[in-house]
Amino acid sequence: MSAPLWLETPEIQQLLHKLVDRLDEEDIKGKQSAHNFKLNRKNWPAFECADLETERERLWSYVEWLAQQGWVDITLDKLKAPQAPYERNPKLKILNAAALRHATQRPQRMINAKEQWRIAVHEHLQASDDIKKAVSNYCIEITGKSAAAVIQRLNSVFELAAEPLLLREVASRLFWGHSKILDSLKRQEMIAIILGRDECPFPPMPVQLQIFLPTRGYEGVLFIENQTTFELAIRSDDDRFEGLALVFAAGFRGSATRLRTRSRSSLYFARTGDLSESAINFFENWLYQESTLPSWFWGDLDYAGMQILAAMRNSFPNITAWREGYAPMHDVLLNGGGHDPEMADKLLQKRVERTGCIYADSVLLPVLHESKRFVDQEMT
Repeated sequence: MSAPLWLETPEIQQLLHKLVDRLDEEDIKGKQSAHNFKLNRKNWPAFECADLETERERLWSYVEWLAQQGWVDITLDKLKAPQAPYERNPKLKILNAAALRHATQRPQRMINAKEQWRIAVHEHLQASDDIKKAVSNYCIEITGKSAAAVIQRLNSVFELAAEPLLLREVASRLFWGHSKILDSLKRQEMIAIILGRDECPFPPMPVQLQIFLPTRGYEGVLFIENQTTFELAIRSDDDRFEGLALVFAAGFRGSATRLRTRSRSSLYFARTGDLSESAINFFENWLYQESTLPSWFWGDLDYAGMQILAAMRNSFPNITAWREGYAPMHDVLLNGGGHDPEMADKLLQKRVERTGCIYADSVLLPVLHESKRFVDQEMT
């Protein structure tokens, strides 16, 4: 039987398109519901705005035809008084989605790129459900490559994490030579999430170290977390810094294994220190050839600082927390000082249980756990 001509009228097409919209909405959300649909002003304005009762009766007869054909099922509230069917809060249940799509010339919904990405993440990413949920909020589109193919390549990032690679080297290896795919901060966040790291381990450029070499020589190296403290230290006559080379490497960047790779780090020596060829060569030999010169780390007394220390021990197995710097900070916490995490936007810092440094694990971490307060390096 051929479709009646009135299916093409604007009023009926409006209703049919609204029904197909509902199908699309529920498909996006992944629902397998009965597609319940209220016939109200929002969903069918043409019916609610009809001026004449005869017009409303005519339009309702078309709805009844749709039910007779098995496209929809009609549910009405219980009859309380003489009422027309369309006055009894009618609801439609979609039964034949194919027929509705055919009548509106809207074939099966095209899945957009973000939806394809979410599906591919949940089907192909080798990660926990929590990580999949987070990664599904990102999206990488590469012409000629499916979302599934991109995700399958992303799984290979675990194999690259231990190598001292630059960000564009990683992107090129993963994504068929597309070296700039990971340049945005959002996509670097995604890589960190997949790897379970606090930040993306692949730098967009070599790690930059600022170094002060004392003119009277040195017997050890002190890594300082914050640049302000580093600048104050190289200008200070504080005896605590006597015999120490001072190094600043911003935050977690200083903790990566690439720091000890000559091609993955850049060294900048302070002009106020020893710039002799022999002094520079001695430092470079220590950094790149893993000599036994002792080293220490000094940063904020908080969980992020302790994470940096723990991570740096992967590159410098013998590095320890600098007692001369941390002891006064430890005393601040013992005396009720310091600040609450929320006062310095540190609520998201994760509790650290162990760094591998005896002093940090037996003295510093316990006071952090007990006080639930932090001390910034600049305070001491």
